[in-house]
Amino acid sequence: MGQGPVDLAWRLLGTLIATQGSLSMAALPTFISTAEASKKLGVSEARLRRMIEAGRIKAASISGETVVSEASVRKYHKKQPIS
Repeated sequence: MGQGPVDLAWRLLGTLIATQGSLSMAALPTFISTAEASKKLGVSEARLRRMIEAGRIKAASISGETVVSEASVRKYHKKQPIS
């Protein structure tokens, strides 16, 4: 059996369902591109990558493409003071 990103995603989904009993679509994490995340945060993509490396923003790599946790972006954005 393959170990590609689709196989990994299905295994993760199966684990989530097994541990939580059921899973609604609303419970699934959503990911956005680094371009969209940097725009939402008002930072460059280079700055966003440093934030990811520092652990301030959660991200994953899927088929070599970095995707950012939309919830992580919202959470980080809420913490920032309004100037």
